[in-house]
Amino acid sequence: MHDDNEPKAGGTLSRQDRRAHRRSRVLWGATLMADGVDGEVTCTVVDISAGGAKLMLNEKLIGRDPDLLSVVTPGERVTLSVRASGSVPAEVVWQEGDRAGLRFLIDPADVRARFPGVVPPD
Repeated sequence: MHDDNEPKAGGTLSRQDRRAHRRSRVLWGATLMADGVDGEVTCTVVDISAGGAKLMLNEKLIGRDPDLLSVVTPGERVTLSVRASGSVPAEVVWQEGDRAGLRFLIDPADVRARFPGVVPPD
């Protein structure tokens, strides 16, 4: 039997295997904001866990507004506002094209409380 936490052939874990939290697929309208940047980045949350979220960014934004694009720069601290559930402080971990990944900056239990019935237990 294969343990998903064991390294794959070649000695490395896949991105999925390194995740600390189980994810749920969602399609939620949201915005990203950062201190010192006027405006907000519209996006769609495509999956979420107690530790973070994967986003699809508004395609019209990509390549058009350097100030707004700075919001999705890895290392940037942002606020993710989900229309139905309020705001969550986060850090941009990665950004590739129209996709980005966030790490939430609050306790996983608090994330689960903000998104009851959606964010799975670990």
